[in-house]
Amino acid sequence: MATDEEHRAFDGISRRSVLRGGLLAGAGVATVGAMSVVLTRTANAATPNPQPGWGYCIYCRIMWWVKGQPNIGCPGNLGGNHAVAAGYYNYELYNNISGLNNKSNPQPGWRWCKNCHGLFWGGKSGHCYAAYNVGPHVAGSGTSYDTYWNLGGHSDPQPNWRWCQNCSLLYWQGASGTEAGYCPILDPNLNYQHLAGSSTNYNLYWNGTW
Repeated sequence: MATDEEHRAFDGISRRSVLRGGLLAGAGVATVGAMSVVLTRTANAATPNPQPGWGYCIYCRIMWWVKGQPNIGCPGNLGGNHAVAAGYYNYELYNNISGLNNKSNPQPGWRWCKNCHGLFWGGKSGHCYAAYNVGPHVAGSGTSYDTYWNLGGHSDPQPNWRWCQNCSLLYWQGASGTEAGYCPILDPNLNYQHLAGSSTNYNLYWNGTW
């Protein structure tokens, strides 16, 4: 899919070196320490290190935790599961940075659903699409992930991520705003796609590829 090329790495620059170089300084964020990689079946993360292992599902376009259980189902891949393509970004999420309110930048309160493994807004239960649990999202840990928004730019950090007001998941809308992907609600009136719940344009960082 040509429109997915923005998810591929196009240079050899280390995104973490950019972060440590002060890219986040303007957002009032403290210096980032050494990365902590959690290779368990839960998306826990040490504070305030960036947690890698998050990916873009090429079918439903949500942000999901790739390191967990694979057989969880995907609304955009009926009969199959989420998938991340080789050469696509390995995203990093920060956690427990701000702890203020939903209007701070970065915005806290994002959670990892232990069933569908998607990143959802913790203030809303949303709608989970997992092979064994179709219903509200269930936070898999006490970690509150922080997501930056409206930082501008076109690649690093990557914009055009949105919050779906129906399923509460973070999904890729694309620069054109027409790449909404499949929402777990699967509402035919919405062409089965995610629906942005606000004009907030979320930004995600990455370091390396899959």
